Amino acid sequence: MRGTSPLFAFVSVVLLGGALAGCASRKTSMYDHEDFDESSTYSRSYAAPAVTACESARRALLSQGYVLNKASTDVVDGRKSFQQTAEAHVEIEFHIVCAPDSADGTSSSVFVNAVQDRYTLKKTASSASLGVSILGSVSMPFGTSDDSMVKVGSETIAAPRFYNGFFGLLEQYLAPMQGRAAAQASEAAAAASAAAARAQAPVPQPAGAVPASAIPGVQTAAPKAAAPQATDARPVELKPVEPAAAAAKAAEFKAAESKAAESTVVESKAAESKAVESKVAESKAAESKAAESKAAESKAAESKAAESKAAESKAAESKAAESKSDVPASAPGSSPDALPSAPASTPAPIPAAPAAQPSAPVADPVAPGAAPAPDVPTAN
Repeated sequence: MRGTSPLFAFVSVVLLGGALAGCASRKTSMYDHEDFDESSTYSRSYAAPAVTACESARRALLSQGYVLNKASTDVVDGRKSFQQTAEAHVEIEFHIVCAPDSADGTSSSVFVNAVQDRYTLKKTASSASLGVSILGSVSMPFGTSDDSMVKVGSETIAAPRFYNGFFGLLEQYLAPMQGRAAAQASEAAAAASAAAARAQAPVPQPAGAVPASAIPGVQTAAPKAAAPQATDARPVELKPVEPAAAAAKAAEFKAAESKAAESTVVESKAAESKAVESKVAESKAAESKAAESKAAESKAAESKAAESKAAESKAAESKAAESKSDVPASAPGSSPDALPSAPASTPAPIPAAPAAQPSAPVADPVAPGAAPAPDVPTAN
């Protein structure tokens, strides 16, 4: 017994150390964090039908660049991709469910779940060999690689700030739709009350018509007594009244619309006044330009008239100079203004005619070889 006691103590120590190491290495499971307590991280309640809430959620996702995989009256699914690095890829997928909270469908809850999937680039190497029988068993390796995106992780987003931003954007799209729904409901109620009033109004009878009871011999059937109806002992179910929050939001929406209409009216008036001012300025500029053009034309006309007058005066001076150069110099002692007198004309002497001398008879020349002319007797 004395020889086995140290061995037994050693074995017990080893077993105890292994048990302690196993307890220390036990990891906490993920389901240990799931307490299933009441939380508003993934859900919100609204005083609106489920169809309206899902439509607001659909518009909220579309405004942020999500691609819708499914969109119905109570379910909306969307996906968005993110490229962080050249070899890392992330996708966020939204899953939205709208469920009514009341029997009449005036209120509903929106449940949202977002999942983040991570992908990475994986390279796969492969090799091949080529053998030639003539040379023997000779192999030549050829290396290749294939690239593919592999899903490496998937996690549900649990950050309250992320969901608060989504629900805030959903409420921005939900408020105008609630205002329009309230306005449509009020219009429908007014139309129904008007139709009921028209139905209860008495039918007008033509003038001069005599009721049948006033005609003798005509008996009218007596109205039958209404049979007693069995009353239902069950309590009447009261429909819930629309919450004050929805009415307040509708009032805010109407006030915003009225402000927007007023602002548009003011802007239109300002634009009209600016247009009128611009037209007045343009007309004034046109008038000033016309006045300047008229002044320039008058100046040009005056300059032309002055030039013509100067040319006329120069022509007159040149003519006067020419006339002075053509007049002969006057005799000494006479006045320059006196015109020169023409010299007295004396008749020129007429030469006397010379005395007549007896003329010798001139024989006519006779051409040689010609016959002489015969003698012509003269009378004594």
